[in-house]
Amino acid sequence: MIIEVSDIHPQKGLTTSDREEAIIKRSMLKQGAKRVVLATAAKLDTARNYHVASLAEIDYIVTENSKVDYIKQHWPSYSYKVI
Repeated sequence: MIIEVSDIHPQKGLTTSDREEAIIKRSMLKQGAKRVVLATAAKLDTARNYHVASLAEIDYIVTENSKVDYIKQHWPSYSYKVI
């Protein structure tokens, strides 16, 4: 399952500003065998009101090349891979 996120934060995980969107994305992630999150650099280290998932529930974070090392060095280590 590949989803795009509104915000992704090292402690708060994936969040969004819309309650219904959070519910739908949570459901989508539960159905996926592999969970891939697409996030631009502008969405990193930001958080909104509605929780979608923790970083521990994600298999891959796909972001800009310039942010891969930053995430690996400064974010908590879970089983996700950053590419």
